[in-house]
Amino acid sequence: DDSGTHKREQEPQQQGLLQHTNQQQQDYQQQHSDQQQRQRQQSSHRRRCRPDSVLLRLVDDFLAITTSRAAAEAFVARLYAGFPDHNCFINPNKTQLNFLVCLPDARQLVPNTWHSKDGSCWVRWCGLLFNVINLEIMADYTRYSGQHISSSLTLNRGARPGLLLQSKLLGYMRPKMHALLLDNSINSPLTVRLNIYQAFLLSFMKLHWAVRCLLTKRGPGPDLRLVLRAIQGAIGYCVGLVRNRVYAARRRLQLDVRCCVSRCHIRWLALTAARRVLSRKQASYKAVLAALNLQLADSAYRHVRVQLAPVVDPARSAVFDEVLY
Repeated sequence: DDSGTHKREQEPQQQGLLQHTNQQQQDYQQQHSDQQQRQRQQSSHRRRCRPDSVLLRLVDDFLAITTSRAAAEAFVARLYAGFPDHNCFINPNKTQLNFLVCLPDARQLVPNTWHSKDGSCWVRWCGLLFNVINLEIMADYTRYSGQHISSSLTLNRGARPGLLLQSKLLGYMRPKMHALLLDNSINSPLTVRLNIYQAFLLSFMKLHWAVRCLLTKRGPGPDLRLVLRAIQGAIGYCVGLVRNRVYAARRRLQLDVRCCVSRCHIRWLALTAARRVLSRKQASYKAVLAALNLQLADSAYRHVRVQLAPVVDPARSAVFDEVLY
């Protein structure tokens, strides 16, 4: 049959064409793989040859971090030159540096970082403190120094002051329990716990003023049972809040956030912070302080007191001694 003979003649040709096409695809894939490998090697080489730098911006606030002094000086010089065509210049009084910079016009900018009483050096930016040595991050409470805590609060009495007091205390804690401050990949275990401890210190200072405004009336003092109930409720809430903030950062933002602070540590830090704050007003909180001391004396905290002693060192939170409440 002529048709059958024609088909048999076409089969070897089709097979040869198919083999040739497969070989072309394999060659292309190999070339593409080699090209990607070369690009990765070149990118890795460039990263090794140039300094590590990052530039952050929040509206009109900039933060430049770099391992190159030349890059930092060039950035500062460019900002100080400004943009005359747009009548845009930076405010020298709001500029912070951790090293001496000589500008092209012979002016000198001296370091003006903030030094904590434990000897650490920090740059303040948008409510945060950046350690100039290890880039650890803490919340900036220096703006409260010398100010009365009432200047940051708005309080109105309601029909159920006890529930309102607890609601206010929870609201004070939320902003300072940020995943950025709790991440062990950014901060050391000590700094993570210090961030939690200082968040409690500020919250309990605000609690005292809320007690004065919401619970104090003519006659006897405030019902201290409501105060103790608010403190205990805030501690339990904070344990869950730390977990939720870390989980949200991992789940929603796809960030590798890790926080290894136990429930026991959070409770002890909260109780210690409450005792430190209310001890300065002990005449008004004798029953509350007695309950706090009883809980802190529990045998479950026997080893915790030794482990967390550096965290609650007064020198690390000395800025709170300057807050009026």
